[in-house]
Amino acid sequence: MSFQALDLMGRRFGRLVAQERGPNRHRNAMWRCACDCGRVVSVPAASLNGGHTQSCGCRATKHGDAGGKAYVAEYWIWAQMRHRCRNPGYHHWENYGGRGIEICDAWADSYETFLKDMGRRPSRKHSIDRIDNNGNYEPANCRWATRHEQNQNSRHVRLTAVDVAAIRAAAAAGERNRALVARYGVSSGLISNIVARRIWTNVA
Repeated sequence: MSFQALDLMGRRFGRLVAQERGPNRHRNAMWRCACDCGRVVSVPAASLNGGHTQSCGCRATKHGDAGGKAYVAEYWIWAQMRHRCRNPGYHHWENYGGRGIEICDAWADSYETFLKDMGRRPSRKHSIDRIDNNGNYEPANCRWATRHEQNQNSRHVRLTAVDVAAIRAAAAAGERNRALVARYGVSSGLISNIVARRIWTNVA
């Protein structure tokens, strides 16, 4: 008599979200799960359904910033950075890992190294910013910056006529402006003006 394994696709178990069925292990149905911290792990379905496994193990991490539920902002920023570049299931994957943006190994493998290189963010208004929007997450290309500073930096990016046409076509197809901002490294205002055909400045 055979049994059909439960479909866990997309279901959340604590900090884990089931993404796809993996090969059985010792007759146990396995699921690849994305953890909120950015890691992807394989977990037996029985452990998920029984509530025995609810994270990749990061809850037991003892680095001072990830104990229990008291995660600090820098840790969440690091975890989301890993998600954007290494988790195809992330909702903005196509603008990061999907277009070749990577994280240097030193940061991807160690939150402590990331924090040592970046330091604490200066204020709640600061977030991680890639100086070259087409470059990777690495010490030489990252800084803490406010939204205003990020927009100022994005104005140095020059778009070609081909870029402008592609932006308008993407917008017409339903792509959101914030996705285009992330892809082209320009301000949301410039994207809005290009889509509305109000402006051509900053275009080569």
